[in-house]
Order: sequence, then structure tokens, then C-alpha cells
Amino acid sequence: EKQLGRAVELEPGFAKPHEDLGVLHLARDDADAAIACFEKALALNPSQVSTMRGFAAALQRAGREEEAEALRINMIRASSTSTLLAEADALVKQGGTAEAEKLCDVVLSREPDNIDALRVLAIAATEDERFVIAEGFLRRIVKLAPESASALRDLGKFLGDRGRYPEAIEQLQPAAELSPQ
Repeated sequence: EKQLGRAVELEPGFAKPHEDLGVLHLARDDADAAIACFEKALALNPSQVSTMRGFAAALQRAGREEEAEALRINMIRASSTSTLLAEADALVKQGGTAEAEKLCDVVLSREPDNIDALRVLAIAATEDERFVIAEGFLRRIVKLAPESASALRDLGKFLGDRGRYPEAIEQLQPAAELSPQ
């Protein structure tokens, strides 16, 4: 904490030490101190997603649920499609499938045929063992990109993993022709 405090003293106009100090206060369950740090960091760099996320967590921990939710909604609206997809992908890898799905829904509201969002949704559904839904997303991807070897491979692997070998072969053969390995 002393080192972060010193970093803030040396570079008061640099947002990252304020954010890091906020994370430290949040880890120590001092929501009010965390809020002050995140507010300062956001004043210096208002578009930093990690700072907004920390600020929302601090607000929630302080019992300010409505403010936290409003901040999350604004953060999502302000984020680029690529940022939302990267965040959704990271969330799925961490087991946060429900939150990842919300982000992908935002992407699909902007771009209804976004293959990357559909892929993340398929992975999330598979992780949650909602296999019919996952298959629907994978088939939609193949329909949108019928010449994509990776889309065909993903669907073929999914089907094969479920013991549906003839259907898997139907997808994997054209995938191999499109992109022999």
C-alpha cells in the first residue's frame, strides 16, 4: 500500500496507481476508500474498463446496488464490439458464462450476424451443458460462413463429442477439403 501511495504522489496524473490502490482497498473490504480511488482513476482516464469494473464492484460492496448496475450498463453501452467480445471470451474461460452471454447479446443487438459472438455463446452453452442451444449457435455460424473450415470443424467436433459420428463426418470432410492440415 505504501508503494502505491508513493506512486500516486510521484505521478498524481497517472490513473493506474489510483486504480491499483482501489483494488487493494477493495481486497481489504474498505469499499469507501476503494470508491474514492476508482473515482480519481476514472477522472483521469474515463474509458478504462477495468477501472469501471472495479468501481462497480466497490459500489456494490458499499450497498449502492443501483449505482453499480447503472455503471455496468453504461460501461457495456460505451464499449466497442471488440472489447465486449474480448471480455466475453475471458469471462467464459473463467466460468462466467451468464455474464459472457449478456455481453454477447449486446454485440448481437448491434451486429446480429457477428460470428465471434455466436462462437462465444456456443462455448458458454456447451460449458453449461445446454447442448441443444450450443448446437443451434454452431449451425447458425456454419450457415453464415459455409466456406469457413473452422466453423465446420467446430460443429463437427461438437457433434463427434456427442457420439453423432455420421453427422460429424459430414462437417469434418468439407472442413478438411477447405483447409487441409
